Amino acid sequence: MATNHPTIPTTYVTTHDAEGRGIFSSLVSQAVIPNIAILYSAPSVDPVDFNNDTDISFHNERPSTRPLVPTTGVTTVVVEWPPGYGITEPARLHRTLSLDIGVMIAGEVELILGSGEKRTLKGGDVLVHRGTMHSWRNASETETARMVLVVLPSERVIVDGKALE
Repeated sequence: MATNHPTIPTTYVTTHDAEGRGIFSSLVSQAVIPNIAILYSAPSVDPVDFNNDTDISFHNERPSTRPLVPTTGVTTVVVEWPPGYGITEPARLHRTLSLDIGVMIAGEVELILGSGEKRTLKGGDVLVHRGTMHSWRNASETETARMVLVVLPSERVIVDGKALE
């Protein structure tokens, strides 16, 4: 199944002018890999540093070689699964070292876990994904599925004393 760059929504980011009043920034979204666009990223979350627009500068200077899952900080992405994604060519199971908090905003997508358990996420559903093996499938023949996720780095997952790959 061919993949495309996602439809990138307009991202509105606020900041402050010299008098401390709220204004809009000129943050630009970036498509990074097929089906995923980065909407916002910040280098730290302990706490996020808004001074001198440090977070906005970090986002705008983000090189395309930086990994999608941050090792520090936070990344907000929009993911799209085109019609038929994962049907003719099953999507590979994979694990990310991250806490992903997502809201399904369009269509439906099936989340398949390493155990074989499945759930269909629909518009408005919330996912708290905690580093499990997973893959995705969009069974629709006509509708693109879309989710917005906030991605935070996590420690390696250890179960019964064994680090999971």
